[in-house]
Amino acid sequence: MDAGGNPYGTSLTVDMRGNFDVKVLVAVNHQARRVVTVAETLLRGQEAR
Repeated sequence: MDAGGNPYGTSLTVDMRGNFDVKVLVAVNHQARRVVTVAETLLRGQEAR
């Protein structure tokens, strides 16, 4: 699963220097694209009324 399998959305843990696993960016990108896709679909549904 591109978003990492977390049903609550992408989460991130950083070390003491603020470093994090760059694979998290892939999950964030996927989740953001999914949110936009769902929002666009909902808007199209509202416009069809």
